[in-house]
Amino acid sequence: MTSQTMTIQTTDKQLISMPGASPTTVRIAGIAAVTGPILMLASTVAFITDGDGINDGRVGGMIGVWSCFAFLIAFVGIYRALEPAAPRAAPIMMVVILIGCAAGVGFNIDAILAAEFGRDVLDTLREDNAGVLFAYLPWGLFFPTGLIGTGILLWRTGVLSRVTGGLLVAGGVLFVSARPARIYPLAILGDFLLVAALLPVGWALLTAHRRPSSARADAFA
Repeated sequence: MTSQTMTIQTTDKQLISMPGASPTTVRIAGIAAVTGPILMLASTVAFITDGDGINDGRVGGMIGVWSCFAFLIAFVGIYRALEPAAPRAAPIMMVVILIGCAAGVGFNIDAILAAEFGRDVLDTLREDNAGVLFAYLPWGLFFPTGLIGTGILLWRTGVLSRVTGGLLVAGGVLFVSARPARIYPLAILGDFLLVAALLPVGWALLTAHRRPSSARADAFA
């Protein structure tokens, strides 16, 4: 049996190595890394312009669900690259960020329901059934925690550009600072930082098959 390591060169001349990854896996991760932050930005704008604020709106919630799916796929790919450099920390932080992505789906569905039935109805449900809170807490904090942790790992390991790591950390801090308090300019800024962090990575993955000189597959028996 053999396994392959796909090594892709990013625009900043660094290499992303994805052990055992096929070209199709790399491309799927690239599409997700490009679309995830862009969809989140679109969701935030929709919440502000077409809803009653962040986490309260039909269109924003729908796009937000899509963004969470894309982020989940993207971070699986990123952590395939991170794990060889951080074999202990990477799996732990991958669990954190993936739970955060899954929780994000729930929060965005909650936003759709709030727009449809009213936020008061949902608040009353949680007040009358205290156990319902465990569907929200602490999972809502896992996504920004995962962003910050991923950024720190990227910074320390050098698997990707340190700029990417720093942007993810900043995006995670702004996520948890701006969204619960509904500070719209900071929320949009945080989304732009995530776009800036992941778009180059996603584009490098997405176009790797077009640049044979920058990608290679090494087989191991």
